[in-house]
Amino acid sequence: MRASTLLSPRAFALALAACLSSACASLQYATPDGAVDAPADGPGDLGADVPAATDARSDAGTDAATADLGADVSCPSGQAPCAGVCTSLATVHNCGACGTQCAPENATGSCLRGTCAVASCNAGFFDCDGDPANGCEVDGQSRADHCGACGVTCQSGGGTAGNPCTSGSCHPRCAANWGDCDGDATNGCETNLLTSTLNCGACSQACGTMHAISSVCSGGTCHPMCAPAYAHCTATGTSGCETALDTPTNCGACGTACGSGMTCAPPPGMPMGMAGCVRCGDRGMACCSGTTCNAPSVCSGGTCS
Repeated sequence: MRASTLLSPRAFALALAACLSSACASLQYATPDGAVDAPADGPGDLGADVPAATDARSDAGTDAATADLGADVSCPSGQAPCAGVCTSLATVHNCGACGTQCAPENATGSCLRGTCAVASCNAGFFDCDGDPANGCEVDGQSRADHCGACGVTCQSGGGTAGNPCTSGSCHPRCAANWGDCDGDATNGCETNLLTSTLNCGACSQACGTMHAISSVCSGGTCHPMCAPAYAHCTATGTSGCETALDTPTNCGACGTACGSGMTCAPPPGMPMGMAGCVRCGDRGMACCSGTTCNAPSVCSGGTCS
């Protein structure tokens, strides 16, 4: 710091006149009252006598005001001085504070009363934990525990060899003799095809109840318990007891056929379940043509004679 030189009033006036006509405007002089005369800004500016301490405080205040562009700005409720401009704190770019971005992952954000929230998830993503901080954190296209939606689980128990989530859907792979028969891929392969009477051997292949007292599925095949005079004569199938046992082709049992000149009839007074092959007209039955032969007539060639 340069030391100030004390001059007499007359010497000060002469020095000042000399400075106004030269380039010494940057010099400071102590006046007789002990103050520091401010540098002249140009010809005609005689400066103002300001105490040194006051001058320093003034400079500091000016610097602080220049650096602080918004501290003293008064803004309405819900706004704040961001870079010196009153700005709403309910936008995705200034959410709750100046410069705070509301941009949740895999989602479109929304600033509600200064708090960031998830407005909507990007296609295929879900917000399953309700935490906007991690946005829509679940990829529902491949997560087996949130497949296509939050909480939808691709189960793999029972006869399911695997149940991956692909493109937002469960795709169960069934073990042998198991099937996904209920149309719900999330529970995998829930049906045992060897024992299910509604899905015996294959999905939707139910054991029939025609003329059946009951029916079971064993080894993937239906086994009905038939009413009298009926039987399940097909090797496979689910028709139940579809065959009557009182016909010439199935007389008393599956596949028992009556020969020429014979018919299928039970013994007198017995139910049709006891039917067997007899000659036409025997046992008091009708002749093969449907006519009953009275003794001593006999049935011959389909007619009574």
